[in-house]
Amino acid sequence: MLDIKPFLFKVNDVHYLYDDCTGIVLPLNNNEYNFIESLDEKSDLDKMQVEEELCVLIKKIKKYGLFVRRKEHNDLQYSEAGVKDYICKEGIKHMCLILTDDCNFRCKYCIFSDHYKFSKHYSDRKMSFDVAKKAVDYYFDMNSVSWTYNPYLQPSIGFYGGEPLLCWDMIVGVVEYVKEKAKDCVFSITTNGYLLDKEKILYMLNNRFSISISLDGSQGEHDRNRVDRAGKGTFQKVYSNIKLLENETRRMKQQGEEPLPYNILITYDNLTKLDEVDGFFRENPWLQDRIVNINKVNAQNTDYYDTQSDNSMIVSRRSQLDNLFEEHLINIKDAKENKFLETLFNGFTSNCANRVCYHENELRGICIPGSHKLAVDVIGNFHICEKINPNYSIGDVWGGLDFKKIAEYISDVLLIFNEKCKSCNIRNVCNMCYVNLEGDGKFTFNDSLCAEVKDSMAASFGLYYSILLNKKEDRESVF
Repeated sequence: MLDIKPFLFKVNDVHYLYDDCTGIVLPLNNNEYNFIESLDEKSDLDKMQVEEELCVLIKKIKKYGLFVRRKEHNDLQYSEAGVKDYICKEGIKHMCLILTDDCNFRCKYCIFSDHYKFSKHYSDRKMSFDVAKKAVDYYFDMNSVSWTYNPYLQPSIGFYGGEPLLCWDMIVGVVEYVKEKAKDCVFSITTNGYLLDKEKILYMLNNRFSISISLDGSQGEHDRNRVDRAGKGTFQKVYSNIKLLENETRRMKQQGEEPLPYNILITYDNLTKLDEVDGFFRENPWLQDRIVNINKVNAQNTDYYDTQSDNSMIVSRRSQLDNLFEEHLINIKDAKENKFLETLFNGFTSNCANRVCYHENELRGICIPGSHKLAVDVIGNFHICEKINPNYSIGDVWGGLDFKKIAEYISDVLLIFNEKCKSCNIRNVCNMCYVNLEGDGKFTFNDSLCAEVKDSMAASFGLYYSILLNKKEDRESVF
């Protein structure tokens, strides 16, 4: 009997199967495909009477143990003591200070907007230095224990908002305070870039900042969504400030210094003309190398897409993607670089490429809250990350991490996984996390999102293996 139904995908006109239990991928001819498609969890391969060709396939399935789970996790629980021990030893890799709920922009897709059901909204609240100081103290106190077990743990503190540059004096105050504790700490900031100037840029570059700036491509695409409080486009000012940052970065490198690289973040939706965005970055090759993330506007718990969901728009975007991906395959063949296309392509294929493993992935897409990242809101509450809504606190700067609550969150989500995903044929590569399951304080499974993830994963596998098959040297070794 099979534990899971085979997961099938296509590359051009060829069918393949992916086995979630072993990570193995096999090509299938039409006869084999029809046979595999007919299998389910009730199928008994030992009792099947099939033709000789399919007997060979069945022997492969048995030899490699396909579609049979190695270990079940129905009783898997993370205890309060176990979670505390793990975080104390592994350390907190990154602390994110959410300095303000205010912003000088009113981006139409922002999670602070009225489009998102469970998220907080804009306010004039700002973090006090007392809260920031307590957060920093806790971060270093926790990691002072961790460094015994994890000596290569790099202190890392980020500034987030709203728009963190509205709190420039606070940023400087925190950096100077941290420098008294650790000289090797790296800093990061995620900003809309509008308030950058030479003084701020030099301070950040001289203090090991990784600066991430949102730029959605051409002026038309950027200004369609990224507007100020008066509803006016922001492209010209942001683009000018990025040029200033680029010039200062180059000047420092020419003087023998090594500032951390800055990053460009791109967001798109159903209306985005991706070919136009690609054209913009071709015309600005100095920006191409800075692209690190291209993300689609979050579609969960929102009505944002209500006016962008007609079929013609979706078909148009898919057509654009098909054309861009085809061009990317040609670029790879000809050894040509295009960072925009590469990053866009990787965003669609990273799920299957990076998450395939050869053992049971018990946590699926979730982390141990408080270890990978610790987000601190303006009033000092701890959260799993900056993306989750405020209903899921895991402690605060005064009492520290609530290990009991963390253990409860993990157990709650794993209970959902074990109930809903027991027979799922992509659970080891699924990247559903707390944010995908969030609500008003209780984690809940989203069936429609699950269906979308499966469709997306089939497309991701197809794209990923089309890359491998376009490399002549890999054609005989992929499988």
